[in-house]
Amino acid sequence: MGYETQIAQIQRGHIALAVCAALYLIWWVIFFRPGAASTPGAVKGLGVAFIIGAAVAGLYAVFQICGSLGGLSLSVPVFGIVCMGVVGYFILLAITLGACHRPVTTELALIVGWVVLEAIALDALSAAGALGSGAVTALGIVVAVAAVTALLCYVLYYGLPMPASFYDGAGPLAVVLVVSIVFALVGR
Repeated sequence: MGYETQIAQIQRGHIALAVCAALYLIWWVIFFRPGAASTPGAVKGLGVAFIIGAAVAGLYAVFQICGSLGGLSLSVPVFGIVCMGVVGYFILLAITLGACHRPVTTELALIVGWVVLEAIALDALSAAGALGSGAVTALGIVVAVAAVTALLCYVLYYGLPMPASFYDGAGPLAVVLVVSIVFALVGR
């Protein structure tokens, strides 16, 4: 597989990730916006279709991005990045549950999983020659800022009244959407 094909796979993966975030955001609006309790059943059914579509797009994104790795000499093995993600998850779990008293939800795993996926993508884009070290550093900073933003939203969510909690919950989805679009445009 040529590097151009691998770069295109990473871009397709990020387009799918943007679609995932957009569909997840639409689901969030349908079910969690102020006044959502009065949403008609048909709209809620559509919302369920959106979250299923988000899951499918997210899995497709993972397969596209991870499928691009064949033949690349990564600076950090994927197994190492995944292990760092697992350790990071348990550290964040201890902090958010213990120190912040935040109930554990799936979103923490999604945030950490997203950061791991972006670290893999950055390493692959660098190995494929699509990004110089300055661009890798810049995108790494963008991912780090996005991750901290998502984690702050995660920690604050249950302590906020409506409608602030609604916007706070939408924040990480919007951040992933924007960062995914940036990654999809890299190398074009």
